[in-house]
Amino acid sequence: MKENHGGNVFLHPDCLDFSANLHPLGMPETVRQAIREAASCAEFYPDPECSELRSVLAEKEGVLPEQVICGNGAADLIFLLCRALMPSKTLLPVPSFSEYEKALQSVGCRISRHVLQSEEDFLPDSTLPERIRREKPDLVFLCNPNNPTGKLWPAGLVEEILAICRVSGTFMAVDECFMDFVDPGQAFSLVSRIKKERNLFVLKAFTKNYGMAGVRLGYGICGDPGVLERMREQSQAWNVSLIAQKAGIAALQDPGHIRKGREIIEKERTILTDTLRSFGMTVCDSQANFLLFRISPGLQKKMQEQHTSLFAELLKKKILIRDCGNFSGLEEGHYRIAVKTREENQRLIRAMEEILAEERAEPAESRLP
Repeated sequence: MKENHGGNVFLHPDCLDFSANLHPLGMPETVRQAIREAASCAEFYPDPECSELRSVLAEKEGVLPEQVICGNGAADLIFLLCRALMPSKTLLPVPSFSEYEKALQSVGCRISRHVLQSEEDFLPDSTLPERIRREKPDLVFLCNPNNPTGKLWPAGLVEEILAICRVSGTFMAVDECFMDFVDPGQAFSLVSRIKKERNLFVLKAFTKNYGMAGVRLGYGICGDPGVLERMREQSQAWNVSLIAQKAGIAALQDPGHIRKGREIIEKERTILTDTLRSFGMTVCDSQANFLLFRISPGLQKKMQEQHTSLFAELLKKKILIRDCGNFSGLEEGHYRIAVKTREENQRLIRAMEEILAEERAEPAESRLP
C-alpha cells in the first residue's frame, strides 16, 4: 500500500526526508524556545478560544479576530468546514491534496472530479468555471499554489470562479498553505476579499512555512460568522494545545524566517528543476517549495519489470520522497520532492545519478568480448 501522505519519518527512520514540503531551514529557534517554555505549564488547559493567537493572526492578515478560527492543523479545519457546511455535491479539481476528498466523503458528499491535464501543465482552462456555472456545486476546494503540482492558479481565473460561486450560491474554500513561498504572495491571496465575500474560506497553516508539522497548527479566515460558529460546534474542546498556541505566537514574531526560506527555495528550485530535466524527467514548473516530476516511460517500465520504483531505490539510500501514484489524476511514475538546502539537494541528486546509472547499465553478458 502507498502511504497517504509524506513525512512518515518514524516508519522510515534515519532518512533524509524530501517527502514533506517544509521550510528548508526547519523550525525557528524562537519557536523551539517557546515550546520549551510552554511545556513547563502544560498541566493547564489551553485557552479554548485561542484568543491571543487569533488576535495576532488577525493583525497579520488584516482581518478581525472574530473572522479567524484555529485548528489542530489544516486537515482539522478541512473536516470541520465540511461538517459545518454538509455539502451534498462538490466539484473537485484533481490532482490535489487528498484530505479534501476524505473530508467530503466523511459527510456523504457526492464528488465530481475535474481532471487537470499534464499536457496543460496541470493548469485549469475555461472548462472549469463553465462546469461550476453549470453544475452549481455546494462547495469547491481550490489549492493555491496547488499540491502536488506547485502551480499557482491564474489570478483572473480565481476571480472568475469566485464571481461564479457568488452568483450560484457555491461556497469556495481556498487552501493557501503554500502561499508564503510565493513572491509576492499577497498579490495572489484572497484574504483581502474576506470582508466582501461571505461564501469564501481561506485556509492557512504554520506547518510548511515555519517547519512546525509536529506541532499541528492551522487557521482559517471567513467573513460568515455563521459558518465559523458551526465549525466551532463541530470541533472538540481544546482542539489547539497550549504548546501549539504559544508556538504560533512566537512564529508570527519572526517574519524573517519565511523570507530566508523563500530566498533559498527560489535558487534551489531552479537548480533541481534543470537537473531533473537533464536526467530525462518531465518536471512541472512550480511556484511552491516542492517539485512534481515524472520519470520516463522507459525507465518506469524497466523498474516495474524489476518490481521496484524510484521511491524504493531511493529509500535504500536513506532518502524519502513522495510517491504520487495514489493522487487522483496522476499515474504511476509521478513523484514529488521538497526543495531543501544545497547540501541536502546535492545528496538527492547524487543518489538519483547512481540509480539512473545502474538502471541504464547494460547487462554484464553484453559487455563480454
